[in-house]
Amino acid sequence: MLLNLAEYFLAEKQRPDYSLVFMAFAAEEAGLKGSDYYVNNPLFPMDQIHSVVNFDMIADLCDSITMQSNKEVSKELEILLKINKEKKYIKGFYLEEITPDSDHYSFHKKGIPAFLFIMKEEIFKDYHTPRDNAVNVYYETYKNLFLLLRDYVNYHNV
Repeated sequence: MLLNLAEYFLAEKQRPDYSLVFMAFAAEEAGLKGSDYYVNNPLFPMDQIHSVVNFDMIADLCDSITMQSNKEVSKELEILLKINKEKKYIKGFYLEEITPDSDHYSFHKKGIPAFLFIMKEEIFKDYHTPRDNAVNVYYETYKNLFLLLRDYVNYHNV
């Protein structure tokens, strides 16, 4: 998703009027080491970050998705939910409080608005097994999440 969104917004006619930064961090499952390092050694001022969107397991065999967010993104959450309600991209859209289990949490600890889009492990039984492979990718949910995020970025480009 990170590469697909970067490629899409790199095109001149789709480029927003504000900067988008695409990052991938290492060592998430070893304790968020990559994202923790970044927030303590940022490449640009942290107060310039509007929000962080994180993806984890977003294309498993499921037509719903869970989003974790913090209270700092309540306005942004309303925008995402409004877009999804109008366009009906994601059928099951579940909301949870933010938890310390993926890279968005490092930004949350610093007060940066953060989202995590994830499919729940209990839905996808092959998570972290040898059967966790491309056969189990549900491309419709992936495509619809891409479209939702595309529209969200464009919403702020007005």
